[in-house]
Amino acid sequence: MTVTSPDYDLILDAMNDTTSPASQALTGIYTGDPSDPSLAKPRKFLAYVLGDGNDTGTGDPLEVVLAYQYDGHHTDTSNNAAKKNWRCFQVGHFVGPTGSKLAKIDFAPSTPITPPAPLNNKQVKRQNCVLAGINQVLPKRRTYDYHAAPPHP
Repeated sequence: MTVTSPDYDLILDAMNDTTSPASQALTGIYTGDPSDPSLAKPRKFLAYVLGDGNDTGTGDPLEVVLAYQYDGHHTDTSNNAAKKNWRCFQVGHFVGPTGSKLAKIDFAPSTPITPPAPLNNKQVKRQNCVLAGINQVLPKRRTYDYHAAPPHP
């Protein structure tokens, strides 16, 4: 049985959270992004599908997450951004201190957005990021709508 990384487990925890006032998003700096604190703009994203991106069927799993990025480095903020902000991240390519390189945050976009609905079975099968589950199970996927915290009265 394959042991998953701390970041994989953190992503899965954020995907499965349904009790927080705001949905749980994730933030981190990806390989190749500016790392200078004055230039770094960590990516903020919602995780939709999590699993193995290794399509060879042999060797170790490649932990990947299909995510919708709503802020940070390389985020498209144009009117047609909905389709352009989907990302296939290799979980191990986030950089930072030892241990988890991602952090859970409340979904609180700086400008109002409506995040995409959870993917249905047909859409999950059609995407080419997460090709299988890890440990011979189906890929993990978000089944609930994402939402920001309600405004304070």
